[in-house]
Amino acid sequence: ASSVYFGLTHNQLIQRAVRVTTKPNDAISLIIPDKDIYYQIAKNQQLNILTTELTPDYELDINLILEQIKKEDSKVIVFSSPHYPTANQLKEEDVLALARETEVPLIVDESYVEFGKYSLVNQVQKFDNLTVVRSFSKAWGLGAFSSAFLVSNAKNIEILKENYII
Repeated sequence: ASSVYFGLTHNQLIQRAVRVTTKPNDAISLIIPDKDIYYQIAKNQQLNILTTELTPDYELDINLILEQIKKEDSKVIVFSSPHYPTANQLKEEDVLALARETEVPLIVDESYVEFGKYSLVNQVQKFDNLTVVRSFSKAWGLGAFSSAFLVSNAKNIEILKENYII
């Protein structure tokens, strides 16, 4: 079974991944600041938006996020890394700790990963809850040829395929 799912844009793929993991009135965890599109996706899906600020060093506050997930019953976490507004790539060990410490789906937008130090693509088979979304239109300069892909374990890809015509 394949671990890759293609789409027109990374935003479309994030929206699809969020849609198959939530239903209206579920909670979504977002990091602030981050891309506005995540808020638009959440509003379009009629989700309750939970936010967690980055630390003063622009890193994930793992304990605060985990506490929020448990307290508010968040169904999905979405953020970018490299982090779009700050140009800071979140610490790999923090992202992996978050994936390890919760079963909540974790969608990481790596549309600017070519400007970072690492990618989580090679980690998706180790975590059932980890999904990575990449884009060809940023660093590859293919803005006129919008194309993106999502990488996750085969089970998650099958769920996407069952819910969307490809």
